[in-house]
Amino acid sequence: MSRLTCLSLARSISPVRSRLLGLALCATAATGCLKVDETNPPDAAAGEVPDTAQAVLDRYITALGGKQTLDAMTTRTVEAEMTLSLGQKCEPDQPGCIPDGSQGSFVLHNTVDGRMYRKVKVGEVVDEHGFDGKTAWQLQTQPPRVLLEDPAAVPRIREDALLHWYFDFDARDIELELQTPRDTDAGGQVRPLDGILWKQKADAFPHRERWFDRSTGLLVEEVEVEGEGERQTRRVVTYADYRDVDGTKVPHQIVQTTTSAETEQKLEFAITAVKHGPVADEVFNVPRLAAPEPKPDPFLAGLAEAQRQAKAAPKEATAAIAVARAAWTAARFGQAADAAQRTLTLDRGEPEAMWLLAQIALLDGDLDSATKWAKKSTSAGVDPRRRDLVLATVALHRRDFGQAAKLFGAAGVPPLAERYSAFEGRPFDVKSRQAPCRVTLQLLPQMPAAIIEVDADGERLRLLVDTTAPDLIIGPKTSTRLVLTADSRTAVSEQESVGHGRIEKLALGSLHIQNVPVDIYPERAFIELSNGMPVDGVLGSRLFQDGVLRIDAPSGRLDFVRGARQCKDEATGLRQGQSLGFWMHQTHNIYVPAYLGASEGLYMFNTGMRGAGLTANDAAYARAGVAPPPLQRGRASFVRIDDFRIGDSVAVRPQRAAYGYMQEQLTGDQFRFDGMIGFEAIADRSVTIDFPARTLYFGTPIEPPAQPPAQPAPAPAAAPATAPATSAPPPNPPSQPPAAPSPQPKG
Repeated sequence: MSRLTCLSLARSISPVRSRLLGLALCATAATGCLKVDETNPPDAAAGEVPDTAQAVLDRYITALGGKQTLDAMTTRTVEAEMTLSLGQKCEPDQPGCIPDGSQGSFVLHNTVDGRMYRKVKVGEVVDEHGFDGKTAWQLQTQPPRVLLEDPAAVPRIREDALLHWYFDFDARDIELELQTPRDTDAGGQVRPLDGILWKQKADAFPHRERWFDRSTGLLVEEVEVEGEGERQTRRVVTYADYRDVDGTKVPHQIVQTTTSAETEQKLEFAITAVKHGPVADEVFNVPRLAAPEPKPDPFLAGLAEAQRQAKAAPKEATAAIAVARAAWTAARFGQAADAAQRTLTLDRGEPEAMWLLAQIALLDGDLDSATKWAKKSTSAGVDPRRRDLVLATVALHRRDFGQAAKLFGAAGVPPLAERYSAFEGRPFDVKSRQAPCRVTLQLLPQMPAAIIEVDADGERLRLLVDTTAPDLIIGPKTSTRLVLTADSRTAVSEQESVGHGRIEKLALGSLHIQNVPVDIYPERAFIELSNGMPVDGVLGSRLFQDGVLRIDAPSGRLDFVRGARQCKDEATGLRQGQSLGFWMHQTHNIYVPAYLGASEGLYMFNTGMRGAGLTANDAAYARAGVAPPPLQRGRASFVRIDDFRIGDSVAVRPQRAAYGYMQEQLTGDQFRFDGMIGFEAIADRSVTIDFPARTLYFGTPIEPPAQPPAQPAPAPAAAPATAPATSAPPPNPPSQPPAAPSPQPKG
């Protein structure tokens, strides 16, 4: 084979180091030892003008050494030196910039069955790509990461990986068209060239012109054009200096020139060695990264340093508040409260200490203390709008929507003010029939998920219970069924908005709730939020926050006891199992301490997350020494987690954990956020949420029944929800999780 294809290089080169990855998108097959006289025709008919595309290709196969010789070659290894001219203007010591004339090395293995491995090294940057016949991958070194290609690109990659690309093209759905001959080559040299247009019937990749020297039959040029107008990219690859290697001819000099509207880039390859010996299968396989050494925790390190400085200056209020601030960031909220109180003994008017105490009281559910400290902090100099945000959140916890609307208006958040003003004078009220305290509902069998059936204004609805949503969320179809119109709207983009209305009566069995707030999402956003499940809506936690909720997946039931005084004994009956305190951020997000291996973190408890039992941000995985799995844009990536504990002692059985969906490391209120715990992680036991006491109870795990042989796991229906971005309770606009990174398409 005699070609070099670097079909996506122009899209992937830039002055930053990561763009060097595009250099590895080149596939080559070449080189040799003895110079061949290219003026000698391979047969008597070499000078004739071919009348079919197949005739051009047949003459090329003959020129290479004939089909019998080529069939005997099943692998090829090529080594080359590279010279890069990328048109970059490099400043002195600019990291990752590759000045014109830079030198690099290139290695390629490819096979007769279309497997490939290639490696590029330029300076300290090493980039590797491979294709095992099914999956194409890229290995990054900084940071270590395996990226998988989009399956849609596989036909093009397989085509370029084939050693003998000129055989069996009918089986590959390739069409050939004879081109009008040319008199000059790309360099302006006068010589007759015969061309064929090489195209895939399904248009899986751009058409490619291949031009052959009529006198030798050998390939001398490839031309491919992608895009149109200003976005057009033209790639021309030239082949020269053919030499004989093991009875076949390969080019020794290969040059690719990529031209776009902005720049012209050139890669020159000087082939130094070609081998046709065997290549180990593992060379082509998707790499497995070794587990890295766990990285230190910067949040705990910052707290330890603040504590050290405070110990050295025990009477300095600035040192004490620094401890409170660091403890808050590290989610050591008890330590933060102690340090804030210590600060106030040294400086009674310290506003940040008061503000932290207001925030911590709100997390703990101590609404009176949160109100007191928020007002005191304003008297000490904290912006009144921040106070009003806290007081608005307190009002929402007390279901005083009219007061919340006024406070959001005073805090400068008009969308939330407008939203909650729609509920003023319509009290959120719980009515009970038959069972005065406790209601039991069956979980529907869409496991693992907590789905119940309710009655909404006479319509039966299937709702997903989601602890990361505040209210009832529905889509346009359910809104139409309920004949529900929006009283107000919140824009989430230039084209879309979330509508806000109410359901007059929502019945959970014998429990009747009046004037229930409803958010009406656009269809696309609702599908994302509901993870594509066949449900009519998502039921948030606000409806349960005055009582005790138990979700018992093994028994397939949901129990709720209202927070009324006469229901005390019923509520006590649900408080069973290992207990763990939690914090409620804003109006509904539940956070718990947890350990990923030995790494401490703060995790959101998210019963609405599906497709994985756990997820964490990249930094949390790094602190636990978890190697990243192969990642692919738009598709789920998972790691297996064998050691995860909620709190100190609630062990979670081994889980699939989603990787690459979270980048946030801090909430909008600037404390750590490490990951989320989904319903799958706790589906082997009952979980009780005591909202007023801010306590979780975990029942004894139940061994799952024996399963049939494992099938390939489907990708999650949707990625986990993201954390709130601001300190105010958000209107629940649709969140778009960060997509897993992916390499550029290969040529």
